[in-house]
Amino acid sequence: MSRSSVITYEHVRQACYEILAKGERPTRPAVQELLSSDRYVGQKGSNAVVQNHIQEFWSAMANTLQVPVRTVDGIPEAFVTIIDRALGDMVQVAKRLAEEGLREREAHLDKRSREMEATAQEANERALESHQLRLRMESEVAALRMRIGDLEANLAESQKKLAEESHRVLEHQRTIDEKDAELVRQFSSLDAARLAIEQANEHHRLETHRLLQQLDNERQTASKERRQQNEEVERTRKDAATAREEIIALREDCARLKAESVKICERLTEATASMETLRSSLEKAEAQLSISERDLAAVRVRHEVADQLRQEATVRLNVQAEEIGQLRQEIANLRRRRVKSRAPEEIALTSKEETDTKRANSD
Repeated sequence: MSRSSVITYEHVRQACYEILAKGERPTRPAVQELLSSDRYVGQKGSNAVVQNHIQEFWSAMANTLQVPVRTVDGIPEAFVTIIDRALGDMVQVAKRLAEEGLREREAHLDKRSREMEATAQEANERALESHQLRLRMESEVAALRMRIGDLEANLAESQKKLAEESHRVLEHQRTIDEKDAELVRQFSSLDAARLAIEQANEHHRLETHRLLQQLDNERQTASKERRQQNEEVERTRKDAATAREEIIALREDCARLKAESVKICERLTEATASMETLRSSLEKAEAQLSISERDLAAVRVRHEVADQLRQEATVRLNVQAEEIGQLRQEIANLRRRRVKSRAPEEIALTSKEETDTKRANSD
């Protein structure tokens, strides 16, 4: 036996009455959901069969409402009028429930709109914090440039004393080679850290630019300022690279001269400590940038989820509005049919009264 053969008109009719009692419209999915429960046949049935039975149910209801004096199988005539009024009341209840649901969804959408505005405000604050972090890093780069200038001045002063300390070259040759290798490693570490900061700045700039474009077109001005700041950072990096090349040239001169005093060794030790401090600051800045990227990703996900919820709510509201319009149209048709059916009833009643009067007169 197929699934559709189990579904009969009586099953669909009973399900439609139960749905109407809840104040809802008996649509095909709702009827199939009831039919698939244990209280009915436990099967949904085919879409075509169920839809045909539903149309037959509505036709039967329309025919029932058009008949002036009607009877319903299994229901006494005294209760037919009560059932008609109950059906009208159920239609009104369904209409009221739909309007209340619409108001609740509008309130929910307003709440979601306020939440999205709060999310946008939070994203703006995150962008401001990122901008402040970039300014702090630029200050650190400027401080590094000043430190490099001090080192250049110290190296220039040391070169003046190289002629006087040339007799110590042989004794300190090994020490100078070791310090030179350490200096190379330190400069390599500094270059790698600077490159990592530049990459992190570029990635952070791109992410911030996309987020600002999604939130508001007015952020374009801020994006232009950010690009100018990036250009300044690029110029600073080029200046630092130039200074690094000059320091490398000075280091090669020192290697050729093969001389360094005890004071130069002390200054190199101080420079090493300063570089360690700068490396620690750079690591902290990278950690703060990672936190900002995660926060921006979370804001973007929440924004996408809010857009999806708003779209789903809009679709549901449109479907309910269409169903309410169909229900109103059906109620108006039923009212027009009832008015048309009352006119023949009044004519028949008048004819019956005239006949009774004639019979009484003849008697």
